Amino acid sequence: YDPDTTNKGEMEAHGATWATSSVEAGRAAETVLFTALPAPPEVRQVMEEDGVLELLKPGSCWIDHTTTDHEETMRLAAKAGNRGVDMLECPLTGGLELLKAGLMTVLVGGDKAVLDKYES
Repeated sequence: YDPDTTNKGEMEAHGATWATSSVEAGRAAETVLFTALPAPPEVRQVMEEDGVLELLKPGSCWIDHTTTDHEETMRLAAKAGNRGVDMLECPLTGGLELLKAGLMTVLVGGDKAVLDKYES
């Protein structure tokens, strides 16, 4: 889900299923939910206030690409873990130009076994 539909067609061409809201995306997530939000307040809004965290199925994984603060990530990861949902913190570096050039770096924090499970 993205309120900006500029890239909708391109995302769908690459296999993404477009959702009309964050709640719809959370409901539809079978195995993995990716988020890439502007900052911690938006993560809290989507995952807690909108209730997306409660919609994720036990055994699934939430991969967050938001650049956020460590304490908030750990708090939300604990809430996810209590529901049987794995979480990986994976902020992105380099911006849009490096992404387009295939040079973006993804930093990964979390349990190595979870990373190994979803790495491919």
